[in-house]
Amino acid sequence: TWDEVDACYFAGKPGYVYTLKREGSSWFIEPELGYAFLGSSPWYNGFIGTGAFKGAVGTMNVGYRFGQSLDKWDLVLRYENVFTNNVGRISLIGLRFARAFVLGKY
Repeated sequence: TWDEVDACYFAGKPGYVYTLKREGSSWFIEPELGYAFLGSSPWYNGFIGTGAFKGAVGTMNVGYRFGQSLDKWDLVLRYENVFTNNVGRISLIGLRFARAFVLGKY
């Protein structure tokens, strides 16, 4: 049988973007570590207490940053894993296209 979890969570994750060329458009990696402060898993509600969970979060993003000066855009493949306290692991793979807000020199 399939064991599926529909989950929604809020996590704080500091990370660092390491670009391979160190300037301009380039491939990059972006590891992030953090903690899911609150979450809800309605499918498990009724089976394990309230269905709420908390836990450590690890994310690895690999992508390409393009654009000029402070107008940067990212195309990213991401893998994220939440290690929860009562539902095991929650993992996701996603594709992100987003504007990068660059702070400081880039």
